[in-house]
Amino acid sequence: MPLQKLALRAGVNRESTSYANEGGYYASNKIRFRSGQAEKIGGWTADTGTTTSALKPTTGNLWGVARSMWNWLNLAGYNLLAIGTNLKYYIQNGTNGYSYDVTPIRSTTSAGEVTFAATNTSKTIIVTDVAHGAQAGDFVTFSGATSLGGAITATILNAEFQIASYISSNSYTITSSVAATAGDSGNGGASVVGVYQITTGKDVYSQNVGWGAGTWGGIITGAATTAVSGGTLSSSNTTVTVTSTASFTTTGNILIDSETISYTGKTGTTFTGCTRGLSGAGSGAATTHANGALVVQSTSFIGWGSPATVGIGVQLRLWSQSNFGEDLVFNPRGGPMYYWANSAVASTFNRGVLLGPGQVISTKSGSITVDAYCPSVANYVLVSDASRFVIAFGVNDSVAGSTTQDPLLIYWSNQESFATWYPAATNQAGSYRLSHGSQIVTAIQTRQEILVLTDAAIYSMQ
Repeated sequence: MPLQKLALRAGVNRESTSYANEGGYYASNKIRFRSGQAEKIGGWTADTGTTTSALKPTTGNLWGVARSMWNWLNLAGYNLLAIGTNLKYYIQNGTNGYSYDVTPIRSTTSAGEVTFAATNTSKTIIVTDVAHGAQAGDFVTFSGATSLGGAITATILNAEFQIASYISSNSYTITSSVAATAGDSGNGGASVVGVYQITTGKDVYSQNVGWGAGTWGGIITGAATTAVSGGTLSSSNTTVTVTSTASFTTTGNILIDSETISYTGKTGTTFTGCTRGLSGAGSGAATTHANGALVVQSTSFIGWGSPATVGIGVQLRLWSQSNFGEDLVFNPRGGPMYYWANSAVASTFNRGVLLGPGQVISTKSGSITVDAYCPSVANYVLVSDASRFVIAFGVNDSVAGSTTQDPLLIYWSNQESFATWYPAATNQAGSYRLSHGSQIVTAIQTRQEILVLTDAAIYSMQ
C-alpha cells in the first residue's frame, strides 16, 4: 500500500468533536507549534551547583526562598545568574557552577564592641552589641575573637552565623556548632568585630494582627533606626539626642526600649517637642535609656494586651535587578539600591555595595563617587536597554531634600552613569511623578519602550 502524506492543521480545536475536527488536533499535552508543526515542550534539569559559603542551610544549597533571577554575560565570558532570596543575594557563575554570596553589608562594628557569653552544656551563645539593629534570622560574621576558654574556640567564633533569637536592642543569641564546657568563661576578647549583612525579609506576604501587629519586642522591618547619643537619656528629657534623624519623619513617634515617645519636630541630631509617658496600653512609662540605645521609627503602635483590629501588612522580600554593562544594579523592594561590580580578577566575587548618596563605588575602571541626590529608597529598579539610564521607581524626592518615599515618583540617572542623579542642563538625569494609582507595582522593558504598571494604570516610558 502506498504511503500517504498526513498534513495536520496547526493549533488545537476544541470547539467541535474529535470526529468533526478531521485533519487537526483535538487534544494535546506538553506541546507547542513551531512553523506549523507540533513540537514537544522542553523540560528542566536540576542545577547541582553549590554555594562557596562555609555556612550551609539545613536543606538545599542556598539560604531562603528564591524570588528573582537575572541572567547576563560579563566581558570575561562568564554566564552569570543573579538569584535573590528572602535571606540573601547570590550570583552563580555558570550552570552547575558556584553560587557566590554577594549579600551587601549593613554595618560593621568597631573592635571590642561585641562580647560573647556561653553557658555550660549549651550550644546557645548570648551576643552583646549595643544598638546592633538586627533581628532574628539576620546574618552576622565575627572576626578577631579569642577562645572562651573551653570548647568554644576562636575558630568556632570567627565565622558566619544566623541570629537565632532577638533578646533586646543590645543583645541576641547565636547557635554554636559545639556545646560549651565549664571552662568557657571568657567573652571573646577586646578585638571582636561584627559584620552585619542587610536585614532579611519575609518569604511570604502576611498580615500581623493582635499582639504581633505593633512594635512590642522588636523592630518593624524597613523602619528607620538610629541610636541615643550624647549620654544617658533621663525620664524627663523633652529633647532626644541621637546619632542622626535623617531617615525619620518630621513629626511622629519613636520607640526606645519599651517606651514610645512622640515628637513634634527634629534637627539633624535631635527630636524636639517630645512627650513622655504616653497614655494607652503598652505605650511604656517614661524611663531612662542608656547611651547607644536603639531608636526606631514607630509608624503605628499596638501595645501588649491591646490586639489590633486591623492587620498590618508585612511585605515579602522582592528583588528587582538589571545589569549595567557587565555589572549589576539591584534593589530589595522598599529598600536602598545596591551595586555589584565585576572584579579585575574575573574569578573574584565581592559583595554588593550601597548605591546611595555620597557612596564611593569601586569598579574595574576606578572609583566612582555617587552624587548627593541619588535616591536612598526605591521599590523597583532597572537599566534601560540601549541608552543605559538607571531608572528607579517609587523613590524619595532626594533633589527636594526629602527622605520620605513616594510610591509614584520615578527618578533616572544621567545616561551611561549610575552616579549622577541631579538634573542639570549638561546631563539627562530627571524625574517624573505619575498621576494615576497609589503605587508603582512593576516596570517591564520592551523593544522600544518601558511599560510602567501602577495599581490603576499602565504608562509607556520612552
